[in-house]
Amino acid sequence: RSADLMKRVLAYSTIGEYGYVVVLLGLGGVYGAVGAVMYVLAHAVAKCALFLTAGAVTEATGKKNLSEVGGLGRPMPILAVTSGIAAATIAALPGTMGFFKDELFFAAMHEHGTTFTVLAVMAAALTFAYIARFWGSIFFGPLRTAPGDLPWLMPAAIMGLAVACVAF
Repeated sequence: RSADLMKRVLAYSTIGEYGYVVVLLGLGGVYGAVGAVMYVLAHAVAKCALFLTAGAVTEATGKKNLSEVGGLGRPMPILAVTSGIAAATIAALPGTMGFFKDELFFAAMHEHGTTFTVLAVMAAALTFAYIARFWGSIFFGPLRTAPGDLPWLMPAAIMGLAVACVAF
């Protein structure tokens, strides 16, 4: 199934994330404008780390599909933690720059009424669901393919981006 290619899942999710940016710009106001900027920054840093994660997993296992990988959390703990921080940023968990982007998104939507507030919560839930599926499919469950060695620079780059996700 080509639909579950790791990089394709990430690419399609980017379309949704930038839909939020368009909504924020359309809503206007301070929350909308600042929220759009925060969305772009947080998304750029975190999604870069997740694309690098997909590349690292492909490099280590030779597999490109989410259905072919799993259980890599134990043999690749540094990759799991650092990409987990990036995933938490996309999911807007506290302690990440993603948390602040969603706070601005919620504030901008709330300014326009209850319906917009409910839509914002639904959008956040969908984002959480897709990123949890992506990250969890790679690092949880039974080990499907034993990973080989990775060049040190691959997890180091993801680590640097994960630091940026929590530092900002």
